[in-house]
Amino acid sequence: MRAVRIHEDGGPEVLVLEEAPDPEPGPGEVLVRLRASALNHLDVWIRKGLPSVPKPRILGADGAGVVEALGEGVTGFDLGERVVINPGIEVGGGRIHVIGEHGDGTNAELIAVPASNVHAIPEGMSFEEAAAFPLVFETAYRMLVTRAGLREGEWVPGASAAASRPPSSRSRRRSGPAFSSPRPATRSSSVGAGWARMPR
Repeated sequence: MRAVRIHEDGGPEVLVLEEAPDPEPGPGEVLVRLRASALNHLDVWIRKGLPSVPKPRILGADGAGVVEALGEGVTGFDLGERVVINPGIEVGGGRIHVIGEHGDGTNAELIAVPASNVHAIPEGMSFEEAAAFPLVFETAYRMLVTRAGLREGEWVPGASAAASRPPSSRSRRRSGPAFSSPRPATRSSSVGAGWARMPR
C-alpha cells in the first residue's frame, strides 16, 4: 500500500509518500480501506518529535473508508460497508492508545483496527465529514465525562457550546450524549461562548 510515513523527527520535509507493507487484520480486527484521513495538531506534534515515537511511523488518527476484510471472530460488518474509525483504542485502566501516536495511523490506503473502534457512517455523511470529527470529539468527551465526571442534566460553560449530537451516535452501533445551548452566553459572546447541557 501507499502511505505517508516519517523516518525522523522534523518539519514537513520529513513526510515521505512511499510503499509500506499491507496490514493484515488480526483476530477481532477490521481492515479498512481508507477514503479520507484528517489532520490534527497531534500529527504535527508527533512529526516534530513531541513525543518522539518509534519509526518508521504512519501518522494520522482520524479516518473513514470501507470495510476491506474481517479478522477472525468479527461479525456485524459487511464488506464494502462505509465506516469511520474511533482513534482511541481502550487499553484498560481508563487509558487509551491513540491511532497514529501509539501505532501506525490513517495516512495510508489501509489500516487494521479493533472492530470495537469501527462504526457505520450515517446516511448522507461523506467520508471527509466522518473523518473530520472523531479525535476532537473523543478529546472533549473524555475531558467532560471521563475526567470531570459530567452528569446528566449538568451545564458546562465554554466556547462553541452549540454542538449537536455527535454524528457517530446516529449510527446503528452506538448512541451518545446530545449537547445543546439553550442558555444565552453570559460573557465572551464575541467568540461564541455559551452553555452546553448533558441531556436528561
